[in-house]
Amino acid sequence: MMTARKANGRKRPKRTSGRRLVARKGGRMSARRQAKRRAHVPADLPPRVVNAFTDRIYLNVPELCNAMQLSRPIVRGYIDRGMLPFRLIGIGNRRKHRMFTLEDVEVLWRRISASTAR
Repeated sequence: MMTARKANGRKRPKRTSGRRLVARKGGRMSARRQAKRRAHVPADLPPRVVNAFTDRIYLNVPELCNAMQLSRPIVRGYIDRGMLPFRLIGIGNRRKHRMFTLEDVEVLWRRISASTAR
C-alpha cells in the first residue's frame, strides 16, 4: 500500500479512489420509505427476494444468496462478470464488504431473463 507523509513526517495511508458508502445502523428503513419501495417493486421478481428487502435497504452476499436461492460461487460469478452491481462499504483491498439494494437485484434479474430469452 502506498503511503504519504504528513507535515510532521509521520506516515499515513493514501486514500483510494473507490467510493465510500456509509450504511445506516442496522440498515433499517422508515415506514414511509418502505411504502415507497413497495410501490416500486417490479412484478417479475420472486416474492422471496422482495420479502428479504421488506425492512432492509441492503443485503450482503450470504443474505442475497439465501433470498435468491443461489450458491455463493454463482453470485460471485455474477459480480465478477459485472452482471450484478453492488455498493462497497468501507475502503481497502483486503476485505471488501459488498452490499446490494433491491435495484441492483432488479438489474441482475433483467440481465438473467434477457440472456435466457435468447
